[in-house]
Amino acid sequence: MTVSPCVGTIEALAPFRIAQPARMDGDPTPLPYLGDADDQAHGAFALTLELFILPASDAKAPWPAERSGRGAVRR
Repeated sequence: MTVSPCVGTIEALAPFRIAQPARMDGDPTPLPYLGDADDQAHGAFALTLELFILPASDAKAPWPAERSGRGAVRR
């Protein structure tokens, strides 16, 4: 079994930056040194992640890997 790493630079993620989500009721405000206006405006990411599985025995098969999962992440 192998796992392909997903390594990207922060610059490559720049197009996926979004504003921080609103804080939930009762969630304490972070201390001032832990956040700023730019972090609130661009400090989260909107990404779609997919998981594909291809057994090692099928590595040279003419069919594609099967998608096993897909999800959106907004954090």
